[in-house]
Amino acid sequence: MRQLKTFPPAFFVIIFITAASILADILNLLDNPGFESKSVGNWTALDSCRFELNNLARHSGKRSLSFFPLKDGAGIRSDISSIIQPGYKYFFTGWFRNAEAGWGQVDVYLIYQHAGKNQQLVIGRADCNKDIWTQLSREFVVPESAERSGLQLAIKTAWGTVAFLVDDLELRPALQIHIDRPALPNEPGIVLRMGQHNDKRNRLLTHVNVFNHRQQLVKQLDQPLDAALRAALPNGFYRVVANTQDLDKQQFETEKIYYIGALEKLRTDLVNQSNEIVSTETLVRYHGWIRYLQYLSSYYEKREGENADRTLQALFRLSQWTQTIRDNSAAFDTLYGVHEWAYLSRVDDSGQPFKIAIPSAYDARKTYPLVVVMHGYGGNHIEYSGGVTSNPDYFELHVLGRSRGGGYRDLSEADVLDVVDYVRANWRIDDRRVHLTGTSMGGGGTFQLGSRYPDRWASARPVCGFGADQRIGNSLHVPFYSTHSVDDPAVPVL
Repeated sequence: MRQLKTFPPAFFVIIFITAASILADILNLLDNPGFESKSVGNWTALDSCRFELNNLARHSGKRSLSFFPLKDGAGIRSDISSIIQPGYKYFFTGWFRNAEAGWGQVDVYLIYQHAGKNQQLVIGRADCNKDIWTQLSREFVVPESAERSGLQLAIKTAWGTVAFLVDDLELRPALQIHIDRPALPNEPGIVLRMGQHNDKRNRLLTHVNVFNHRQQLVKQLDQPLDAALRAALPNGFYRVVANTQDLDKQQFETEKIYYIGALEKLRTDLVNQSNEIVSTETLVRYHGWIRYLQYLSSYYEKREGENADRTLQALFRLSQWTQTIRDNSAAFDTLYGVHEWAYLSRVDDSGQPFKIAIPSAYDARKTYPLVVVMHGYGGNHIEYSGGVTSNPDYFELHVLGRSRGGGYRDLSEADVLDVVDYVRANWRIDDRRVHLTGTSMGGGGTFQLGSRYPDRWASARPVCGFGADQRIGNSLHVPFYSTHSVDDPAVPVL
């Protein structure tokens, strides 16, 4: 009988540590991500900035990295040319905290070179304070046009000279759908990738679902990474959703819009069909939304190219809604929950977007209050609305006001009034309970519109808004509740 060989416990510890080390090397591409060694590695100053290792304040482990910007936009950067590649998707996560009292924002960028010039891709922004660590997690794709040398990860202050702490950074390949388009337009291949070719990750299976523009599931299968799937489907736009588990069991999910057939013909047919909706008077509720979707597809095509992700996403949404309205002209009445939508401007026949949270159990037999929310400078109706959810008792409306920095004056002011009128005309709103609020620039807009049109609002709640220039005599009967901070760095409280 063959005797089994036994190993001392220390052997298994060594094996476990070695395996864990190999796994860490595969997953996190960054060297010294927790700044545990006594070296800052290949981090260097970006513009006017001082930085050092910090042994006292850390997120976990032994130490973190502190950087002290000497002017706006300064920070730190690391050359990552040897670990990432153009055309691939990556996952970034990091922990940030203010190193001094107050509030600050830190930006994470990818810096790359295109045609000999530096370009920047925004990965994300984190709001930080001194008391707690803030995590930022984002996925990004390195542009295919980027040169392979000169790729840098940059972390810098969004504004001001607040010092920051950085710890536990992670950069790893993310799940990505690549469309392999052969000479025959009817046979594009769907390829799932997770970074550059890796034998260990090659064993991972991905689950793939393909949906048509009617949101019907038309294909479902499991396939390994880097294997091409060719789906025999009718011409049109499709949404591919894929998910997998990485080697450490972390879940990754991604989606992509692709098309089968000749793109130019698909686009021409779609524009003609959607124009029929805009020219039909009985479908007036949809005119602004369709015009807005048409604008997005044209805008992204001119800016990023006809095969760019955002161009195809806009075309898919336009295809979805064109088909939905043709199938059911009363589809508007089935809208519930949180939606982006648009009204048709009387000024230029453009579709102007907004975001609306419809009560979860909306009943057209009764009326509801409406809360109108205006965003701050540099934001929009999507970014500033964050995780808004549907409330059973009232509507919540997030307006754009024509642009990120319109100031809610002139055309920006007119847009706020027009979108409120559109909502009042198409949902059951109690005109006596329309409430106005906004933050920063939106707070100033609350003072502005509250004083110029006092009979429209049941109350006004400006937050950190500039109101010193408003003539508020005619709005003294409107309940105003203004919230501000004595140390506001952007809008002085006085």
